[in-house]
Amino acid sequence: MKNNNLEILNLDLHKTSKSNNTNTINCAKHLITRKAHTRKAYNRKSGKHINQTFVRKSCVKRHKKNIIPITSNTSNTSNTRRHTKNHNKQKTPKHSKQHVSHAHTKIMLDIDDQYISKFGYYDVANKTIEERHSSLHKVINYFLPIKGMHNTYKYVISALHARYILQRNTDNKIARIFKIDHKYISNEYNENKKKIYNKSLM
Repeated sequence: MKNNNLEILNLDLHKTSKSNNTNTINCAKHLITRKAHTRKAYNRKSGKHINQTFVRKSCVKRHKKNIIPITSNTSNTSNTRRHTKNHNKQKTPKHSKQHVSHAHTKIMLDIDDQYISKFGYYDVANKTIEERHSSLHKVINYFLPIKGMHNTYKYVISALHARYILQRNTDNKIARIFKIDHKYISNEYNENKKKIYNKSLM
């Protein structure tokens, strides 16, 4: 009798499960439909026996593993573009306090720069300070009536400064000579300006 009753129960459950599966249920967006099924009999840890039961079709919450993230094509393309842009960007080196080379300094020479050499200001490493200053004074005396005091001294000072810049990274000895002569002519120019200014006050 018990076996016959179980068979009848199983047949009824099978029929009802079929009928329940055909029925449609409209579930909310955050829920999913669970099919009708038969739950097998089992024993709990406490020792209580649970009989076989029929579970109807219903709406249940989604499990995390069932949730599939939906991404549009536009988001994917934008992400890939951002990635490629960031990848293609070259890292710019940070500004360091290291010594910066002056090899790319632009030097503008005067048209009359050749006159310094013509009046004997060349091969400065093998000449005394008196010989060098004598040559520079010859250049100054030549250009004073042509250019005037201001432009003449400016021309000589600029020429000496240009020679100093050209030599400071290659020959420190010669560069130092040009720097000394540059300072000497600059001081002489300032003294002459003071004399002219004092005369104007008298």
